[in-house]
This record gives sequence, structure tokens and C-alpha cells, in this order.
Amino acid sequence: MAEIEGCAPLAVAATKRVINALDSHAQGFHLEMVEQFPLFTTEDSAIAIEARMKRRKPEWQGR
Repeated sequence: MAEIEGCAPLAVAATKRVINALDSHAQGFHLEMVEQFPLFTTEDSAIAIEARMKRRKPEWQGR
């Protein structure tokens, strides 16, 4: 649980929506794409990339 708490809040919320809506594997893959693709344009995505390059933990903003 502590590992999930340290993850990007927008990504965690998207993952929870996908898991809760699953009826089949095919539907799961589609929902994952629908939920995850927009996350690449968020501030948190840029924060994650910068943190990775600087080898530090990201400070999530939830945006």
C-alpha cells in the first residue's frame, strides 16, 4: 500500500477506474489506453520525466 501512496495521484485514479470497470481482458486493454494516454500531457508527467533525469523522487501536483 505504501508503494501505491507514492505514485502519481492521477495515474492511481485512472488505474482504479480501469480495474473497477473490467469485464474482459479486451475491454481492460481498451480502457487502459483511454485512461492512460491523456496522462502523458499532464504536469505530473513532466514532473516525472524531470525527476527521473535528475535521479530524485517526483513531487506530484495532481495536475
